[in-house]
Amino acid sequence: METLHSAIRQLVKPRSEVTVKTNLISALVASAVLVAANGVLAHDDDIKKLGTVHFANSCSAEVQPLFQRGVALLHSFWYAEGAKTFAAVAKADPACAMAHWGTAITLFGNPFT
Repeated sequence: METLHSAIRQLVKPRSEVTVKTNLISALVASAVLVAANGVLAHDDDIKKLGTVHFANSCSAEVQPLFQRGVALLHSFWYAEGAKTFAAVAKADPACAMAHWGTAITLFGNPFT
C-alpha cells in the first residue's frame, strides 16, 4: 500500500508544480496584456473620438446627429453619457421611439460585467 501512495505522490507532485507554474505564467501574461491595453481600456479622455456610426431609424432629421452620437456612446460603453444623449433626443423628438430604445439599452449596461 505504501508503494501505491508513493507512486501517487510522484505522479501528483509534478502536475501540481506544473499547474502552479502555468497559473503564474498565465497571470503574468494577462497582466502584461492589461498594461499594454491601458491606453485602449482607459477611454475617459477619448469621448470626442468615438468614430462614426450610421444606425438607420425614423427619427426626425434634426435629431439624427445626436441620435447617432448616442449610438456611438452606447457602442463605446459610455452608458451614462449615452442615456443623457438619448434623453435629449427623446425631448427634441418625442415621436422618436428609438430614443427610448437607446435609453433602455443604456440601462441594461454591459452584459459581460
